[in-house]
Amino acid sequence: MRREENKTFRYVKEKAPSRGESGKEGNGFSGRLNFELYDFADSVIYAVIAITIIFVFFVRVFSVDGISMVPTLHNNDMIVVAYAGSKLEKGDVVVVAKTPGFSESLVKRVIALGGDSVYINFSTGKVYVNDAELIEYYVNTPTERQYDIAFPVTVPEGSVFLLGDNRNDSIDSRSSLIGCVEEDNIIGRVLFKLNFGDWKVK
Repeated sequence: MRREENKTFRYVKEKAPSRGESGKEGNGFSGRLNFELYDFADSVIYAVIAITIIFVFFVRVFSVDGISMVPTLHNNDMIVVAYAGSKLEKGDVVVVAKTPGFSESLVKRVIALGGDSVYINFSTGKVYVNDAELIEYYVNTPTERQYDIAFPVTVPEGSVFLLGDNRNDSIDSRSSLIGCVEEDNIIGRVLFKLNFGDWKVK
């Protein structure tokens, strides 16, 4: 009787070739390149999403139209503005929405807050808040131009008194067209300047 020899069969699971192990020359480099490109594209997408969220919910870009804020801001300067949310402070440069007496947005400096008393001596060009003279390093010229507002002025609560840095070429809270501006009408605080923009403010 023929004796059959027992045979043992082994099943071996082949390991998939790793990067660089394929028979085709150069596949390792190609795989790494594809991975890096995918990683770069992924990072770009997340960056675009983050920037979009920031510019939709937190900041806005404006283009300055005019010379009322010289020397701080010049015509066609691009500015990034943070939406109002935090408490305003004296010295902040802000963008104001259209007011009842003025049909264009404005960019001005906060000089006084609600409850403050403002007096301007147009002979000397000096500005006083609560009887203290302001040291205004940012102005282009002394404040010599007077409109139709009588001084001293007490700023109503919830409002601010605004002046342009180019005092003799700025329409601001010295005029009844603007007067003291309610904080609710302030779009936001100017953070810094850029090189592009699409909204005009005077």
